[in-house]
Amino acid sequence: MNVNPEHYVARQAYLHVTGPGILENQMDNFANASFAPDLIAAMQKALEGAVSTLPHPVSSGHIKSIAETILRSAYEGERDPNTLQTMALLELQISPKR
Repeated sequence: MNVNPEHYVARQAYLHVTGPGILENQMDNFANASFAPDLIAAMQKALEGAVSTLPHPVSSGHIKSIAETILRSAYEGERDPNTLQTMALLELQISPKR
C-alpha cells in the first residue's frame, strides 16, 4: 500500500488535535498538508483552550468545527495558539447550529 507521506502527516496532526473518532472525511481538505511538531503542539493548545471555554457537555460537532478551523488556519499560516483559539471560537459562534 502506497501512503502519501504528506497525507499521513496531516492525518496524524488531525488525530493528535482532535483525538480518535472525529476524523470522518475532513482529511481531503488537508491532503497535502504537513505540520511541524511545534505547530501541532500549538494546535493542541488552541483546541484544548477553546473547548475549555465551552459549557458542558461539549458536543463532538463543536469539537470537530473547532479542530477544522484550527487546522485550516494553521495550514494558511497562523502559528499563535491564542489566535488559533480565538479564530475557532469566533467561527463556531457564526456557523450554523450543530
